[in-house]
Amino acid sequence: MTTKVLEAERGYNEADCAQNPSASSTRSTCLDHGAVIAQAPVDLHQGVVAGLSGN
Repeated sequence: MTTKVLEAERGYNEADCAQNPSASSTRSTCLDHGAVIAQAPVDLHQGVVAGLSGN
């Protein structure tokens, strides 16, 4: 999971997503990376909880 989040962060930065790109393909890439980044806290939390409960 951590690798996936780091790759999304790297891709987000490389595509300059924070600069509001206008190209359709770049915007699509940014949405994909942004979705992974947005979901990361929940996924990481659930992983920690599962680990602490022995799952």
